[in-house]
Amino acid sequence: QQGFLEKSGEYNILKITEEGGKLLKGEVAPRLVRMRTKESLGKERKSRQQVDPHSWEGVDRELFDVLRKLRTSRAGEIGMPPYLVFGDAALRDMARRHPSTPDEFLKVSGVGKKKCDDFGEEFTRVIRKHCESHGMTMDVTPSRTSSPAKPPAERKPGGPGANALAAFPMFREGLSVADVASRLARVDSTVRGYLNQFIEHERITDASPWVEASLIPRIEQSIAAIGADGPMKPILEHLGGDVSYDAIGYVVRCWRNRQKKGSRE
Repeated sequence: QQGFLEKSGEYNILKITEEGGKLLKGEVAPRLVRMRTKESLGKERKSRQQVDPHSWEGVDRELFDVLRKLRTSRAGEIGMPPYLVFGDAALRDMARRHPSTPDEFLKVSGVGKKKCDDFGEEFTRVIRKHCESHGMTMDVTPSRTSSPAKPPAERKPGGPGANALAAFPMFREGLSVADVASRLARVDSTVRGYLNQFIEHERITDASPWVEASLIPRIEQSIAAIGADGPMKPILEHLGGDVSYDAIGYVVRCWRNRQKKGSRE
């Protein structure tokens, strides 16, 4: 499912892919599934039945921005993409619940014991400081909210298909291509196509959930020099060939969306 092996030939013989070669060299790591216990599942269900984690209902926007900066800073320190520290849905739930202790932090959507152990102390400290300076209540239990059901979107000719649309909510949460591929039982290359459709269809202007933050300014400088309307190979060569086509593609699409948005305004 992660694209390291593929079936080949008449007898479906397993063959190592280019991505699998990178795995053997230690250049990439596989995503491994951790089995959830009944206790963790119960906590997750209890937490999720309170409020939709994707909703902005009850979210302190200022605290969300503070936590988003902390996430970016922390991710840079440990050399991991921000969305692997916490997704936006988790940050929204933190900014809604204002957890001040590890036990309260574990109630946040998307937070398990490991993430609590790794990041809980730092994030709850920032939350406590924000709440104390603004006179805000901590350890809030959100009341259950229900959003009106939306009618299913009609597919426009040439628009995203049903499989791609199924991936869109996961991309909104900031999940990686590998995570989405695992959930949908698709190979990474297919999901990378879904992500490109998502960026174009949703007019996303920020590629940071899927591209390393330090790479984005470099890629954008090359786009400014080369242009965003032609093939990506000149951009790759301008970057010295050490950036993947996928990363360039995501940033190029976000760049185009910003240009379109600016022209409309």
